[in-house]
Amino acid sequence: MSVIRNFEGFDFLQPPPESEQEDMRMVRASYAENGQYLARTPDAPAAMPISASFICAHAPDYVGRPTIGWDSEKWVDLFEEMKCDGLDTVIFQAALWNELRECYYASKIYRDGFRQWEVVAPMLEAAKQCGMTVFLGGYGSLSGFEAGKMSEWEIALDIDRQIACMLELLERDADFAGIYYVSESMFLGRDPEFEKRLNRIYRNYLGRLAEAAPDKKFLISPATMYVPGPAQDFIDFWKAMLEGLPQMILSPQDSVGTGCSSLPHAAEFWRRWKVVADHFGYPLWANIELFERTKFSGPDLFKAASPARVRAQINCAAPYVERCTCWEYAFFTSQAEDAEDLKREIFGRTPAEGKISG
Repeated sequence: MSVIRNFEGFDFLQPPPESEQEDMRMVRASYAENGQYLARTPDAPAAMPISASFICAHAPDYVGRPTIGWDSEKWVDLFEEMKCDGLDTVIFQAALWNELRECYYASKIYRDGFRQWEVVAPMLEAAKQCGMTVFLGGYGSLSGFEAGKMSEWEIALDIDRQIACMLELLERDADFAGIYYVSESMFLGRDPEFEKRLNRIYRNYLGRLAEAAPDKKFLISPATMYVPGPAQDFIDFWKAMLEGLPQMILSPQDSVGTGCSSLPHAAEFWRRWKVVADHFGYPLWANIELFERTKFSGPDLFKAASPARVRAQINCAAPYVERCTCWEYAFFTSQAEDAEDLKREIFGRTPAEGKISG
Protein backbone atom coordinates (compact mmCIF):
# COMPACT_ATOMS: atom_id res chain seq x y z
CA MET A 1 0.00 0.00 0.00
CA SER A 2 1.42 3.38 -1.03
CA VAL A 3 0.97 6.72 0.72
CA ILE A 4 0.52 10.05 -1.06
CA ARG A 5 2.98 12.83 -0.33
CA ASN A 6 3.06 16.33 -1.82
CA PHE A 7 6.20 18.07 -3.04
CA GLU A 8 6.49 21.22 -5.15
CA GLY A 9 2.75 21.31 -5.73
CA PHE A 10 2.36 17.76 -7.04
CA ASP A 11 1.27 14.52 -5.38
CA PHE A 12 3.46 11.40 -5.37
CA LEU A 13 3.01 7.73 -4.51
CA GLN A 14 5.64 6.53 -2.04
CA PRO A 15 6.00 3.53 0.30
CA PRO A 16 4.65 3.79 3.85
CA PRO A 17 7.22 4.79 6.50
CA GLU A 18 7.12 1.41 8.24
CA SER A 19 8.46 -0.38 5.15
CA GLU A 20 11.29 2.01 4.29
CA GLN A 21 14.00 0.43 6.42
CA GLU A 22 13.45 -3.09 5.09
CA ASP A 23 13.02 -1.84 1.52
CA MET A 24 16.31 0.08 1.70
CA ARG A 25 18.07 -2.98 3.12
CA MET A 26 16.95 -4.98 0.07
CA VAL A 27 18.14 -2.24 -2.28
CA ARG A 28 21.56 -2.00 -0.65
CA ALA A 29 22.00 -5.78 -0.86
CA SER A 30 21.14 -5.66 -4.58
CA TYR A 31 23.57 -2.81 -5.17
CA ALA A 32 26.30 -4.70 -3.35
CA GLU A 33 25.78 -7.56 -5.82
CA ASN A 34 26.07 -5.04 -8.66
CA GLY A 35 29.37 -3.79 -7.26
CA GLN A 36 30.76 -7.30 -6.99
CA TYR A 37 29.68 -8.08 -10.56
CA LEU A 38 31.32 -4.91 -11.91
CA ALA A 39 34.52 -5.63 -9.96
CA ARG A 40 34.95 -9.06 -11.57
CA THR A 41 33.61 -8.23 -15.05
CA PRO A 42 35.79 -6.18 -17.42
CA ASP A 43 34.13 -2.94 -18.50
CA ALA A 44 33.25 -3.08 -22.19
CA PRO A 45 31.60 -0.69 -24.65
CA ALA A 46 27.83 -0.92 -24.81
CA ALA A 47 26.86 -3.55 -27.36
CA MET A 48 23.88 -1.51 -28.57
CA PRO A 49 22.59 2.04 -28.14
CA ILE A 50 19.65 3.26 -26.11
CA SER A 51 17.26 4.54 -28.76
CA ALA A 52 14.02 5.21 -26.87
CA SER A 53 12.93 6.65 -23.54
CA PHE A 54 9.94 6.94 -21.28
CA ILE A 55 8.75 10.49 -20.70
CA CYS A 56 6.07 11.77 -18.33
CA ALA A 57 4.09 14.75 -17.04
CA HIS A 58 5.87 14.08 -13.78
CA ALA A 59 7.21 10.88 -12.32
CA PRO A 60 4.59 9.29 -10.04
CA ASP A 61 6.95 8.73 -7.12
CA TYR A 62 9.60 11.49 -7.21
CA VAL A 63 9.86 15.07 -8.51
CA GLY A 64 12.36 14.49 -11.32
CA ARG A 65 11.81 16.87 -14.22
CA PRO A 66 8.10 17.76 -14.50
CA THR A 67 6.88 18.77 -17.96
CA ILE A 68 3.62 20.26 -16.71
CA GLY A 69 3.42 23.75 -18.16
CA TRP A 70 5.68 22.99 -21.13
CA ASP A 71 4.54 24.36 -24.48
CA SER A 72 5.28 22.62 -27.78
CA GLU A 73 8.51 24.63 -28.23
CA LYS A 74 9.91 23.26 -24.97
CA TRP A 75 9.02 19.74 -26.06
CA VAL A 76 10.68 20.37 -29.44
CA ASP A 77 13.87 21.34 -27.63
CA LEU A 78 13.84 18.07 -25.67
CA PHE A 79 13.04 15.93 -28.71
CA GLU A 80 15.75 17.56 -30.81
CA GLU A 81 18.22 16.92 -28.01
CA MET A 82 17.10 13.29 -27.81
CA LYS A 83 17.51 12.87 -31.56
CA CYS A 84 21.05 14.24 -31.33
CA ASP A 85 21.71 11.53 -28.75
CA GLY A 86 20.30 8.77 -30.97
CA LEU A 87 16.77 8.43 -29.55
CA ASP A 88 13.84 8.41 -31.97
CA THR A 89 11.02 6.93 -29.85
CA VAL A 90 9.27 8.08 -26.68
CA ILE A 91 6.78 6.33 -24.41
CA PHE A 92 4.56 8.80 -22.55
CA GLN A 93 3.97 6.98 -19.29
CA ALA A 94 0.45 8.06 -18.35
CA ALA A 95 -2.14 10.61 -19.43
CA LEU A 96 -3.83 10.23 -16.05
CA TRP A 97 -3.02 8.81 -12.60
CA ASN A 98 -6.02 7.43 -10.73
CA GLU A 99 -4.43 7.26 -7.28
CA LEU A 100 -2.97 10.76 -7.60
CA ARG A 101 -6.23 12.17 -9.00
CA GLU A 102 -4.24 13.96 -11.69
CA CYS A 103 -5.11 14.19 -15.39
CA TYR A 104 -2.59 15.41 -17.96
CA TYR A 105 -4.98 16.28 -20.78
CA ALA A 106 -8.22 18.29 -21.07
CA SER A 107 -10.53 15.38 -20.35
CA LYS A 108 -14.30 15.75 -20.41
CA ILE A 109 -14.70 12.44 -18.58
CA TYR A 110 -12.13 12.89 -15.82
CA ARG A 111 -12.91 16.37 -14.56
CA ASP A 112 -14.64 15.87 -11.24
CA GLY A 113 -12.13 15.10 -8.51
CA PHE A 114 -9.10 15.38 -10.80
CA ARG A 115 -6.64 18.21 -11.20
CA GLN A 116 -6.03 18.81 -14.89
CA TRP A 117 -3.13 20.10 -16.98
CA GLU A 118 -2.75 19.93 -20.76
CA VAL A 119 0.50 18.06 -21.30
CA VAL A 120 -0.41 15.50 -23.97
CA ALA A 121 -1.41 17.93 -26.75
CA PRO A 122 1.81 20.01 -26.88
CA MET A 123 3.87 16.84 -26.52
CA LEU A 124 2.16 15.20 -29.51
CA GLU A 125 2.42 18.42 -31.56
CA ALA A 126 6.17 18.58 -30.92
CA ALA A 127 6.64 14.87 -31.64
CA LYS A 128 5.04 15.28 -35.06
CA GLN A 129 7.23 18.29 -35.80
CA CYS A 130 10.38 16.37 -34.81
CA GLY A 131 9.44 13.02 -36.35
CA MET A 132 9.47 11.19 -33.00
CA THR A 133 7.60 7.90 -32.69
CA VAL A 134 5.17 8.05 -29.75
CA PHE A 135 3.60 5.33 -27.63
CA LEU A 136 0.93 7.00 -25.51
CA GLY A 137 0.02 5.70 -22.07
CA GLY A 138 -3.52 6.32 -20.87
CA TYR A 139 -5.09 5.58 -17.50
CA GLY A 140 -2.48 4.93 -14.84
CA SER A 141 -3.42 2.87 -11.81
CA LEU A 142 -1.92 0.33 -9.43
CA SER A 143 -4.25 -2.42 -10.62
CA GLY A 144 -1.30 -4.36 -12.06
CA PHE A 145 -0.03 -4.87 -8.51
CA GLU A 146 -3.37 -4.89 -6.68
CA ALA A 147 -5.46 -7.17 -8.93
CA GLY A 148 -5.26 -10.05 -6.45
CA LYS A 149 -6.97 -7.91 -3.81
CA MET A 150 -9.60 -6.37 -6.08
CA SER A 151 -13.20 -7.57 -6.31
CA GLU A 152 -14.73 -8.55 -9.63
CA TRP A 153 -16.66 -5.27 -9.61
CA GLU A 154 -13.49 -3.26 -9.00
CA ILE A 155 -11.68 -5.05 -11.84
CA ALA A 156 -14.56 -4.40 -14.26
CA LEU A 157 -14.67 -0.73 -13.25
CA ASP A 158 -10.91 -0.35 -13.67
CA ILE A 159 -11.07 -1.86 -17.17
CA ASP A 160 -13.93 0.45 -18.18
CA ARG A 161 -12.07 3.50 -16.88
CA GLN A 162 -8.89 2.55 -18.72
CA ILE A 163 -10.73 2.06 -21.98
CA ALA A 164 -12.75 5.28 -21.62
CA CYS A 165 -9.54 7.25 -21.09
CA MET A 166 -7.76 5.87 -24.15
CA LEU A 167 -10.83 6.17 -26.39
CA GLU A 168 -11.10 9.82 -25.39
CA LEU A 169 -7.40 10.34 -26.18
CA LEU A 170 -7.83 8.67 -29.57
CA GLU A 171 -10.83 10.87 -30.32
CA ARG A 172 -8.78 14.00 -29.56
CA ASP A 173 -5.72 13.07 -31.63
CA ALA A 174 -5.03 9.60 -32.98
CA ASP A 175 -1.84 10.58 -34.81
CA PHE A 176 0.61 8.54 -32.74
CA ALA A 177 2.17 5.15 -33.36
CA GLY A 178 1.16 3.04 -30.40
CA ILE A 179 -0.46 2.57 -27.01
CA TYR A 180 1.45 1.87 -23.82
CA TYR A 181 -0.34 -0.14 -21.14
CA VAL A 182 0.42 1.80 -17.97
CA SER A 183 -0.37 -0.61 -15.13
CA GLU A 184 2.81 -2.50 -14.32
CA SER A 185 3.04 -5.99 -12.84
CA MET A 186 5.73 -8.46 -11.82
CA PHE A 187 6.32 -12.12 -11.03
CA LEU A 188 6.40 -12.85 -7.30
CA GLY A 189 5.68 -16.58 -7.58
CA ARG A 190 2.89 -18.64 -9.12
CA ASP A 191 -0.60 -17.48 -8.13
CA PRO A 192 -3.28 -18.83 -10.49
CA GLU A 193 -6.03 -16.53 -9.19
CA PHE A 194 -3.87 -13.40 -9.57
CA GLU A 195 -2.73 -14.55 -13.01
CA LYS A 196 -6.34 -15.08 -14.08
CA ARG A 197 -7.45 -11.66 -12.83
CA LEU A 198 -4.58 -9.74 -14.38
CA ASN A 199 -4.89 -11.62 -17.66
CA ARG A 200 -8.53 -10.54 -17.69
CA ILE A 201 -7.50 -6.89 -17.30
CA TYR A 202 -4.87 -7.19 -20.04
CA ARG A 203 -7.15 -9.11 -22.36
CA ASN A 204 -10.16 -6.84 -22.00
CA TYR A 205 -8.22 -3.60 -22.27
CA LEU A 206 -5.85 -4.50 -25.08
CA GLY A 207 -8.38 -6.64 -26.91
CA ARG A 208 -11.03 -3.92 -27.00
CA LEU A 209 -8.53 -1.27 -28.01
CA ALA A 210 -7.18 -3.51 -30.78
CA GLU A 211 -10.70 -3.49 -32.23
CA ALA A 212 -11.11 0.28 -31.77
CA ALA A 213 -7.64 1.21 -33.06
CA PRO A 214 -6.39 -1.64 -35.29
CA ASP A 215 -3.56 0.52 -36.66
CA LYS A 216 -1.93 0.99 -33.26
CA LYS A 217 0.97 -1.00 -31.84
CA PHE A 218 0.86 -2.00 -28.18
CA LEU A 219 3.69 -1.97 -25.66
CA ILE A 220 3.93 -3.23 -22.07
CA SER A 221 6.82 -2.89 -19.60
CA PRO A 222 6.51 -5.28 -16.65
CA ALA A 223 9.05 -5.23 -13.83
CA THR A 224 11.64 -7.96 -13.24
CA MET A 225 11.69 -9.11 -9.63
CA TYR A 226 14.35 -11.59 -8.57
CA VAL A 227 12.55 -14.53 -6.96
CA PRO A 228 14.54 -17.71 -6.24
CA GLY A 229 13.07 -20.80 -7.82
CA PRO A 230 12.75 -22.66 -11.12
CA ALA A 231 13.06 -20.58 -14.27
CA GLN A 232 10.03 -22.40 -15.65
CA ASP A 233 7.79 -20.87 -12.96
CA PHE A 234 8.67 -17.40 -14.22
CA ILE A 235 8.13 -18.43 -17.84
CA ASP A 236 4.81 -20.18 -17.15
CA PHE A 237 3.55 -17.22 -15.09
CA TRP A 238 4.06 -14.83 -17.98
CA LYS A 239 2.67 -17.26 -20.52
CA ALA A 240 -0.51 -17.43 -18.41
CA MET A 241 -0.61 -13.66 -17.94
CA LEU A 242 -0.22 -12.84 -21.64
CA GLU A 243 -2.37 -15.61 -23.12
CA GLY A 244 -4.95 -14.42 -25.66
CA LEU A 245 -3.59 -10.89 -26.08
CA PRO A 246 -3.07 -9.04 -29.36
CA GLN A 247 0.40 -8.65 -30.81
CA MET A 248 2.55 -6.25 -28.81
CA ILE A 249 6.07 -5.19 -27.93
CA LEU A 250 7.34 -6.68 -24.69
CA SER A 251 9.75 -4.22 -23.05
CA PRO A 252 10.49 -5.43 -19.50
CA GLN A 253 12.20 -3.21 -16.97
CA ASP A 254 15.52 -4.74 -16.00
CA SER A 255 14.83 -3.47 -12.43
CA VAL A 256 18.55 -3.06 -11.70
CA GLY A 257 17.95 0.56 -10.70
CA THR A 258 15.06 -0.17 -8.34
CA GLY A 259 17.04 -2.97 -6.69
CA CYS A 260 14.37 -5.56 -7.48
CA SER A 261 17.00 -7.46 -9.46
CA SER A 262 20.76 -7.18 -9.91
CA LEU A 263 23.45 -7.60 -12.54
CA PRO A 264 24.44 -11.19 -11.64
CA HIS A 265 20.89 -12.29 -12.52
CA ALA A 266 20.30 -9.97 -15.48
CA ALA A 267 21.41 -12.18 -18.39
CA GLU A 268 19.41 -15.14 -17.08
CA PHE A 269 16.27 -13.03 -16.79
CA TRP A 270 16.69 -11.74 -20.32
CA ARG A 271 16.98 -15.36 -21.47
CA ARG A 272 13.67 -16.08 -19.74
CA TRP A 273 12.00 -13.01 -21.19
CA LYS A 274 13.20 -14.09 -24.63
CA VAL A 275 11.51 -17.48 -24.18
CA VAL A 276 8.25 -15.72 -23.31
CA ALA A 277 8.53 -13.24 -26.19
CA ASP A 278 9.31 -15.98 -28.71
CA HIS A 279 6.38 -18.05 -27.48
CA PHE A 280 3.99 -15.27 -28.51
CA GLY A 281 6.02 -13.86 -31.39
CA TYR A 282 6.53 -10.53 -29.61
CA PRO A 283 9.45 -8.19 -30.32
CA LEU A 284 11.57 -7.93 -27.14
CA TRP A 285 12.99 -4.58 -26.00
CA ALA A 286 15.00 -3.89 -22.85
CA ASN A 287 13.94 -1.08 -20.52
CA ILE A 288 17.30 -0.08 -19.04
CA GLU A 289 17.04 1.75 -15.71
CA LEU A 290 19.42 4.73 -15.71
CA PHE A 291 19.14 5.46 -12.00
CA GLU A 292 20.20 4.40 -8.53
CA ARG A 293 17.92 4.77 -5.53
CA THR A 294 19.17 6.79 -2.57
CA LYS A 295 16.05 6.68 -0.36
CA PHE A 296 12.31 5.94 -0.39
CA SER A 297 10.67 9.17 0.81
CA GLY A 298 11.07 12.81 -0.14
CA PRO A 299 11.19 14.72 -3.42
CA ASP A 300 14.53 13.33 -4.63
CA LEU A 301 14.85 9.55 -4.44
CA PHE A 302 17.31 8.73 -7.22
CA LYS A 303 20.59 9.75 -8.78
CA ALA A 304 22.00 8.81 -12.18
CA ALA A 305 23.62 5.37 -12.31
CA SER A 306 27.29 5.00 -13.14
CA PRO A 307 28.03 4.63 -16.87
CA ALA A 308 29.83 1.33 -16.15
CA ARG A 309 26.71 -0.11 -14.56
CA VAL A 310 24.51 1.04 -17.44
CA ARG A 311 26.93 -0.45 -19.98
CA ALA A 312 26.81 -3.74 -18.06
CA GLN A 313 22.98 -3.65 -18.07
CA ILE A 314 22.93 -3.12 -21.82
CA ASN A 315 25.46 -5.88 -22.44
CA CYS A 316 23.48 -8.38 -20.36
CA ALA A 317 20.39 -7.64 -22.45
CA ALA A 318 21.94 -7.23 -25.90
CA PRO A 319 22.12 -10.93 -26.92
CA TYR A 320 18.36 -11.26 -26.42
CA VAL A 321 16.67 -7.97 -27.36
CA GLU A 322 16.04 -5.92 -30.49
CA ARG A 323 16.57 -2.50 -28.94
CA CYS A 324 17.02 -0.67 -25.64
CA THR A 325 14.79 1.95 -24.12
CA CYS A 326 15.21 3.68 -20.75
CA TRP A 327 13.33 5.48 -18.00
CA GLU A 328 13.29 9.30 -18.03
CA TYR A 329 16.31 10.24 -20.12
CA ALA A 330 15.19 13.87 -19.71
CA PHE A 331 16.01 13.88 -15.98
CA PHE A 332 18.80 11.38 -15.53
CA THR A 333 20.99 12.87 -18.26
CA SER A 334 20.49 16.50 -17.22
CA GLN A 335 19.43 17.41 -13.70
CA ALA A 336 19.90 14.31 -11.55
CA GLU A 337 22.96 13.91 -9.36
CA ASP A 338 25.84 12.44 -11.43
CA ALA A 339 23.96 13.12 -14.69
CA GLU A 340 27.02 14.55 -16.44
CA ASP A 341 28.97 11.28 -16.49
CA LEU A 342 25.96 9.32 -17.72
CA LYS A 343 25.18 11.84 -20.45
CA ARG A 344 28.78 11.97 -21.68
CA GLU A 345 29.64 8.26 -21.59
CA ILE A 346 26.33 6.67 -22.62
CA PHE A 347 24.98 9.33 -24.98
CA GLY A 348 28.21 10.98 -26.09
CA ARG A 349 27.66 14.53 -24.87
CA THR A 350 27.47 16.54 -21.67
CA PRO A 351 24.32 18.18 -20.22
CA ALA A 352 25.75 21.62 -21.09
CA GLU A 353 25.63 20.69 -24.78
CA GLY A 354 21.87 20.10 -24.64
CA LYS A 355 19.61 22.96 -25.60
CA ILE A 356 16.96 22.65 -22.93
CA SER A 357 16.77 23.79 -19.32
CA GLY A 358 14.10 23.59 -16.65
